[in-house]
Amino acid sequence: MVWLRGEQQGISAKVKRAGTAGNIAADDISAQLIVDNQAARTAGTNALADTGNKLNINMSLPIMGDLPPATPGMLIGIREGVDVFKGTCYSVTISASVSDTGYIDIEQTITVVRHVA
Repeated sequence: MVWLRGEQQGISAKVKRAGTAGNIAADDISAQLIVDNQAARTAGTNALADTGNKLNINMSLPIMGDLPPATPGMLIGIREGVDVFKGTCYSVTISASVSDTGYIDIEQTITVVRHVA
């Protein structure tokens, strides 16, 4: 949960993560541009996304017609055994190599940030 306040003519809003009790507070935010509910919601979402425990996962994937390159900020679903979770793509590195027979291999290495409980 985070409290947001506009400075002179703004609004005051409480933003909490859905599915939580909202009993753990992040630092309050005060800014001149918090003058509307949507501005408070966006700033609160950003503040809450920057809290909690996170896990960075690095993985290498081929680039193919049905698996295009990932882009930073993209939401990515990952299957780990029987579990499926979603994470945000943080970075992408693309590399290519050519074999002796002329076969081209293009691979992407991505870092995915996952929130953990």
